[in-house]
Amino acid sequence: MDIEYENSMDDILALNLYHHQQAPSARRTRMLLHYGPPVILVIIFLAQVSIIGGSLVTGLPWLFFAGIWVIFVPYSLRRAMKKKVARMVLENQDGGITGQHKLSLKSDSVTDQTGSGKTKTRWADVPKIVLTSSYLYIYISDTSAHIIPKRAFESETKFREFVDTAMRYYRAVVG
Repeated sequence: MDIEYENSMDDILALNLYHHQQAPSARRTRMLLHYGPPVILVIIFLAQVSIIGGSLVTGLPWLFFAGIWVIFVPYSLRRAMKKKVARMVLENQDGGITGQHKLSLKSDSVTDQTGSGKTKTRWADVPKIVLTSSYLYIYISDTSAHIIPKRAFESETKFREFVDTAMRYYRAVVG
């Protein structure tokens, strides 16, 4: 079964954001960055008000900064991820990450052909397959995957057929 499609920088970003949200180590880091500093600021506020004996008014800036942090850190993390992905794509423009892809599913392997070359991965070497609302990710390592956008298919039915075929081949080999 074959499909031709084009990957854009937004598709690469979607994979990276998905991976960043799902990977346990990335999730721990994100939670620490998001909530660690505000917790420290709240502790400083509580210490200033209760132990040192300061007024609530003098301690409010600590709560204000904690609130600002909680609101804006997810936005800035996403923005930093976009910049990182854009830089990666620009550095590897001829590497076949973005642009036209022809993906072929066979019972023993998945093959991706781009303008820069051809890669063939045996199903036994595929760590996992992930289905999201907009993509099918066929991982070829722990952090990289073939990104097959749902928009590449004429209909939901054709997309489901492709997903079912990939899953059938994968399960036949991996179990």
